[in-house]
Amino acid sequence: MHTRHDMIVAASFTLALAITSTALAQTGAAPTTSVTPTPNCEKPSDPPPISSTEAGRSAAETKRNNWLKSMRSYVECLKAFVSEEQAAAAPHLKAANAAAEELGKSIKAYNEQAEAARQ
Repeated sequence: MHTRHDMIVAASFTLALAITSTALAQTGAAPTTSVTPTPNCEKPSDPPPISSTEAGRSAAETKRNNWLKSMRSYVECLKAFVSEEQAAAAPHLKAANAAAEELGKSIKAYNEQAEAARQ
């Protein structure tokens, strides 16, 4: 007849074997380089100063309009970058969440077996 200790050892061994098998199976994947993408958006310089003279006001307004156009382009570029990166990350996030859920289930099953073995 098996003692509680024997059952706990067997359950621990089984869990360890399952984890090791999973880890070994995952190491067959090709290593990926870890490059953090950055946006390739041209950031406008500081906004042009507002001129107080009548003659300078027209030129300043033209510069300000050009700056606003550049700023809108910059913001749109950043929005596109964010959307692209979120779309690229979505499958990885889904896989990580699924793995975390499986881990939780495995730990629960292990704990239930260990508790049953103690009784």
